[in-house]
Amino acid sequence: MLAFDTSALVSLSVGRVLPQALAIVKPVVTKTVLKELRSMASVKDELGMAAASALTQLSDIRVERVRREPTAEKELVLVVKRKRATTLVTDDLGAVRMAEASGVDAMFSVHVLYLLHQRGRVTRGEALAALERMRLGRVWKQNVIYQAAADLFGI
Repeated sequence: MLAFDTSALVSLSVGRVLPQALAIVKPVVTKTVLKELRSMASVKDELGMAAASALTQLSDIRVERVRREPTAEKELVLVVKRKRATTLVTDDLGAVRMAEASGVDAMFSVHVLYLLHQRGRVTRGEALAALERMRLGRVWKQNVIYQAAADLFGI
């Protein structure tokens, strides 16, 4: 099981690969993640539409109960520490650093995209097209998340 934060769910939704991701991993979220998605979905832009799409696809997702923390990512770190998930999936660099400082493994949404390709759920071409939609929609340009994907896919 993987603990997903809002940013990772939105990125995979922007890439149009969230359904495939949900089919191969057992995702876990907290109520705060769902609340953040609902808030984003109220804005009628590309990211808002991606959040709304993610919400419709998460109807039967596992929602872990944890004590309220200042951020969804801190809640998800607790989920992983309680062994209810193995890894935090986030596209928030600060959350990656915080998770790792807490002894919790973290990965980016592009690692899930690569997993989809490795497991034959998407072709290399489909994965690279999804990555490009994610890069443009999330305005990644050449940041560390895109660089991680470039390393994974050898581009």
